[in-house]
Amino acid sequence: ELVNSRLFSVLRDSLGLVYESCIRFADHELLPRNGFVVTISAAPAKVDAAHAAALGVLRDLQSARQPPSAYDLNKARRAVLANYDNHAKENSWWLGRLQHVQADGLPRKDVRCVTEYHAALEAVSIDDLSAVCATLRVADGEAISVIMASEPSAVGVASESSLRAGG
Repeated sequence: ELVNSRLFSVLRDSLGLVYESCIRFADHELLPRNGFVVTISAAPAKVDAAHAAALGVLRDLQSARQPPSAYDLNKARRAVLANYDNHAKENSWWLGRLQHVQADGLPRKDVRCVTEYHAALEAVSIDDLSAVCATLRVADGEAISVIMASEPSAVGVASESSLRAGG
C-alpha cells in the first residue's frame, strides 16, 4: 500500500503523467525474491516519461533516498485496515481466507494470519517497511520492462506500462 500510494502521488498528483498506477507484489512464500508488477495507465505521449518516473520512485524507495516516513506508514496502515475490515463483513471473504490458510502450497500459514491481522499490522514499523523497500530489485539489469502502447492515432486511449522484477 505504501508503494502504491507513493507511485500514485508522484506519477499522477505531482507529475500528471498517469490515469492510474498499481503495484502488485508476488506472494513472498511462493516467490521469495520479492517479485512485483507495476502497471501504469497513461496517454500514449506520456508512457515513456511515466515509465521512467515509476522506476525513479522505486529506486528512491529501494536506495533509501526517499525512505518511508511515519506519515507513509500510518496512511498505508489505515488503508489496509479499512480494506480488511470492509472485506471481513462478507462471508465469501472469510471462506476464501480459510481456504487460503489451508492450502498445502503455502507454508507457515495458520488461522492466526486472519484472526491476528490487526495486531500484526500494528506491529509493522518504519524499519520493517524500509527493509522491504531495500529488497526491490530495480537496478539496471534486474528490472524487466514491458511497454504496451496503443496506436498513436487512438487519442484518449490509455496505454499500459508494466515493470516486472524478481526471478
